[in-house]
Amino acid sequence: MGVVEIDEWDHHTVARKIVLTDIEGNNVALTIFNNNDCASYEWDVGRWYRLEEAVGDVYNGEKQLKPSWDFNIVSLDKTPSEATDEAIRQLSEEEPAEAQDSTSSKSANSLGRGNYLLHYCLGELPELQVHSYQLRVPGGIDEQDDGVENGILGFTARVAAQFRYQTQGPATTNGPLRIYSVSEVSNPIEVAGHTVEPEHTGVETLEARSFDDREPLRELVKQDLKAALAGQYDVKAINSIIEFEPEIRANSGDFTASREYKCRIWIDPDGTVICGVDSSYHLQSTFSAAEYVRNGQRSRESPSSTIQTSMRTVALERFRS
Repeated sequence: MGVVEIDEWDHHTVARKIVLTDIEGNNVALTIFNNNDCASYEWDVGRWYRLEEAVGDVYNGEKQLKPSWDFNIVSLDKTPSEATDEAIRQLSEEEPAEAQDSTSSKSANSLGRGNYLLHYCLGELPELQVHSYQLRVPGGIDEQDDGVENGILGFTARVAAQFRYQTQGPATTNGPLRIYSVSEVSNPIEVAGHTVEPEHTGVETLEARSFDDREPLRELVKQDLKAALAGQYDVKAINSIIEFEPEIRANSGDFTASREYKCRIWIDPDGTVICGVDSSYHLQSTFSAAEYVRNGQRSRESPSSTIQTSMRTVALERFRS
């Protein structure tokens, strides 16, 4: 499948929709939810991918694809030989990221669609040495186990999180039961009721000039950025970095709004690290739903929708001023 368009969503469940074309030029949307393992995956417009274990669905009369628990994304280095002229035409409007030059302006465009108001060069990272691990689980893993959420890849992601907790350094998955870590780990790890024994398989050099290496490099940079901002901001994710002190307090006292920053990382083939930053507001109610009902304020309009309507009005007035 080739990526025709990336539609970023500011939604509590949907992260983005990827408009894809198959080798015959038929378009279909792939809906990525915030709780999917691939929610942070960086797609490139104009590039071809092989999607493994995607499932079909129909929503509001339109066909779409969704990730399954075993969903996997394989980036292709070239256009499939079976692709028709129509499929190639749809992707020809955007060059694949590999073909773009390495200037900062091109890097900013490579961040994808969305209103990233600012772009910063964070430095140079042409290569990085990492420790590679194969995860051994005595007794094996039953994918039907309730503790193994989102299949083997989801389990591997949880182990990577434990790596980060133990070493206080970046770590990311490198496929099922494989991990890259900046720091070494030797002790067994307990995850979802399983004992995981990390087997060190060597030290590898990730290179920015390699398309396959750029994705784990980008993920490691994200982890490092999140760690650097911890304590200064409420860091929920790379695309949800919230100031502790609210900037807006509703006159009604019903909600507050704090500045929220959404970042996205791109690494050029020459190793230039670019960070795109978007700014918005994070809303926080000052009461619970139980308090709302207890005070007799029940209506067809939920508290959250009332707050969002008020917030839009406040934001618009601030913009006009």
